[in-house]
Amino acid sequence: MGRIGRWINAKIDTYITGIIESRFDYNISARLYGPAGDDSPPLDDDRIALMKIDGSGKWIAVGVLMKSDSAEPGEKKLYSRDANGNVKAEIYLKKDGVMELNGNADFAVAFNDLKIQFNELKTAFNTHTHIYIPGTLATVPTATALPQSAADIDQAKISEVKLP
Repeated sequence: MGRIGRWINAKIDTYITGIIESRFDYNISARLYGPAGDDSPPLDDDRIALMKIDGSGKWIAVGVLMKSDSAEPGEKKLYSRDANGNVKAEIYLKKDGVMELNGNADFAVAFNDLKIQFNELKTAFNTHTHIYIPGTLATVPTATALPQSAADIDQAKISEVKLP
């Protein structure tokens, strides 16, 4: 036997336990069962699926009714919500292998690998010299160094995103 209820509030200790209004102002206390590794207490007023445990008279909460935003079959979206239910952070695992973190406006980079290559380029630029004799094509060596580069990519680092 199952019911649909309205999540009233959560008590979180070792497990997530909720008070759920199931019908006619009858409240049920139930532990929330979710996917392994998913620590996601519902918000107040979320709709909850309840199941009765055979022979015990106890109930468990087995899921939350969620609107599908745009995930297609085979994809997964994980997100956090504020107290009003507005999405605040999102991880979108797409079926083409792309993972989007809070949108898709830019690409992540392997910062440490990029910095190694950038520093090699900067060193080559800073040590490169040209022979230049004003007003002539003579080969008299008068070396004039290019100005030193102060380029820096540290501002491109996104510290909140780490990659393998």
